[in-house]
Amino acid sequence: MSVARIRSIDFDDEGIADAYEKEVQENGAKWIPEAELIILIRTTDTSAILLTTFSSEEEAEIVANRLADWSESYGASSWNNRYRDSFVLMGQVNAQHIAPQIRP
Repeated sequence: MSVARIRSIDFDDEGIADAYEKEVQENGAKWIPEAELIILIRTTDTSAILLTTFSSEEEAEIVANRLADWSESYGASSWNNRYRDSFVLMGQVNAQHIAPQIRP
């Protein structure tokens, strides 16, 4: 069963939030190829919820550790150093339904 990591992210300003949103859209799957699902929900001009799912808790921890190492290596230019987490939650995914896309 999959596990989800949910992060509430706060940015210093709208411009940084906009840039992060664009980066996730363009590169999220490259940053976290292990993720089954990546969803970014903009909650205000300067905040977002990031939901990622992984095949296991171990896989999620491997990714979290890799991103933490990357953050330390790249310092202030790292995305992890350009926002603050209000909270981070992790839990098992017990239900998931993705509706098929209906195109006109």
